[in-house]
Amino acid sequence: MNQSNLLSFESENLVVDWISFNIQGSIDGHKLALGLTKYFNPSVLSDDIPTIGFSGYKKKYNVSVRQYTESKGYWVGTQITFSGKNAAYFYKLIKTQKFDWNLLKFGGHTLSLARFDLCFSRTNDLNHTIKLFDGFLVDSRSQIQNQTTTRYIKLEDFPDGKMLKVNRRNNSLHYRVYQKDERVRFELEFKHRQTQSVQDYLFHNHLDIFEHKLVLQFFKYSGQVLRLDYQYADWILDFRRKYRLVNPSNKTLLTSYLEN
Repeated sequence: MNQSNLLSFESENLVVDWISFNIQGSIDGHKLALGLTKYFNPSVLSDDIPTIGFSGYKKKYNVSVRQYTESKGYWVGTQITFSGKNAAYFYKLIKTQKFDWNLLKFGGHTLSLARFDLCFSRTNDLNHTIKLFDGFLVDSRSQIQNQTTTRYIKLEDFPDGKMLKVNRRNNSLHYRVYQKDERVRFELEFKHRQTQSVQDYLFHNHLDIFEHKLVLQFFKYSGQVLRLDYQYADWILDFRRKYRLVNPSNKTLLTSYLEN
């Protein structure tokens, strides 16, 4: 793959908003959390009950370590979760090769990428109104119902306008659109087969390919579920114009992802 044609989170203004890993089987959670104190303030829970305290560490960012046992019929393993700004910081450590992956490796136990979220945030312009935004979400829902096989679409009401949710939370792709702090946020959760297909690129430091594949999927899926004739989807149209017209060499690579 031509390196000059690869897309990145930074080039497309996408922000990492959630990263979580699963470690299969029973491990020493205290050892794991203690290692992560090099970078984060860890909180540790066992079957959702707080266990180990690390109050003496004063790091700026946090990580959650959740251990599950078979005592309550749970999956047996450990989940390590970085959310919001903690996830963005963790990914920055990975990109600058400052994170020690050995902290998450335990002999005989498999590490997997459980979930990875990307977010695009768009500033509202002068034409924005709550009524217009709600109309965008309602019409997007109708488009999904009429043009896709997706059957779980939910609109929820909030003071700043509606929130559109596409697919259930346990699906491989779960999409959300809502307003926050005078901006519209478009979030896509990658899980299951979506993360399994790219995790090796992450673990082996092929981040250029890792980002390229997720960027394509983010824009492809956004273009499928959103009404593109509203101002709120202008960033998708800009992406399509940029990579069809400005970079003709990318056309073969991107066409199958971008055309409905």
